Amino acid sequence: VKRMIAGIVRLMKTLAQLIRDGNVGAKRNAFDIILNAPKTTLGVVGADADIVALAAIESLGIIGSTDGIKALIETYKLYFNENQPENPKDVPMRKAIMEALASSLQHQAELKTPDIASVHKAAMLLVSVLDRDPSITVKSCATYALRYLHKKEFHAEHKEAVDAMLVLLSKEVMQKNAELKSALLQALEAITGENFGVDMRRWNGWFDKTYKIRQPKKDD
Repeated sequence: VKRMIAGIVRLMKTLAQLIRDGNVGAKRNAFDIILNAPKTTLGVVGADADIVALAAIESLGIIGSTDGIKALIETYKLYFNENQPENPKDVPMRKAIMEALASSLQHQAELKTPDIASVHKAAMLLVSVLDRDPSITVKSCATYALRYLHKKEFHAEHKEAVDAMLVLLSKEVMQKNAELKSALLQALEAITGENFGVDMRRWNGWFDKTYKIRQPKKDD
């Protein structure tokens, strides 16, 4: 069984790379298999199902297409239970989804004509993760993915992404987590071109000036 699972994993990743490279034959038959793997294995055969699901998620990230991004967003919903968001079986899946979205956004950033609508949907989920997902590990991976929004074509996503990251950075408990702090500072610099460290006064001043936030008058 282990050997069979390993073979399936290798096959999915190989097919995903072929799809990303534009192999029409691979895309025609393989995408549905990769797309549905997380759903069909959810809760079916324990650890083996998790291995297949993780490989499918990684494969969707390798593909990096519109359909792949859509599938990753839907898959996140499968593994985010609002009543038990820190379920130890779900957190690694959500982490893998964030990493796959990072790969997808990197791919979109490399395209001459990226799918702006799909990038927007991915950005919305990543911002939501920063706001709602309680896992620091998942937040860190989502923050890392946001750095790929640096491309000027993705400018429409910058304000919401930067705002969410600054809110997170302003929380003392977040600054004490080295992994998340590093991810936030790197992503902020990638998108804004600025490096203010954890100086929230300078960040907030930059944000207000850049996005024309109205400053209150003295007699307001």
